[in-house]
Amino acid sequence: MDIFSADPGTVVLADVRDGTPMNLHLDGWGGYNSFRSVIHGFKVTLKGGVQFMHTLNEFIYVYTFGERMGQIQVSGVSFYQDCQGMNEVMQGLPDHGMEEVIGYYGLNRVNVRPHPVTIVMGTSTVFQAFLTDFYAELADQERLVGTWNMTFAAIPG
Repeated sequence: MDIFSADPGTVVLADVRDGTPMNLHLDGWGGYNSFRSVIHGFKVTLKGGVQFMHTLNEFIYVYTFGERMGQIQVSGVSFYQDCQGMNEVMQGLPDHGMEEVIGYYGLNRVNVRPHPVTIVMGTSTVFQAFLTDFYAELADQERLVGTWNMTFAAIPG
């Protein structure tokens, strides 16, 4: 396996599952075999509904109103060409993986999908969230590598 390929836009698949820090399941995400893209970032922001009231007696009252909508960001990298040895799997896919990821957004965005996307972090942390934003760019024109970010509004659990 040639990891340092001189072919721009080509990626090499190295299966190193023992070093995987976390499993991530995203509804409808087919992984590299389907999207010619990999997820490399996952960010969760959760927020409680709270109000603080300071009094003249130097007391602080805390009022809580449950949990607010959270935010989940999933980011990744898309490639132009197939992994070495995967040509037969990739037949018929568009020229660049960013097209597939943009297609994923088109099928799963909040104004198209009637129910939330299920996101499972690890083995048991489940989020229900709506896909609200998408950003993609061709980050490295020489190697034809694109980066992207999807933002989800997470329903309080």
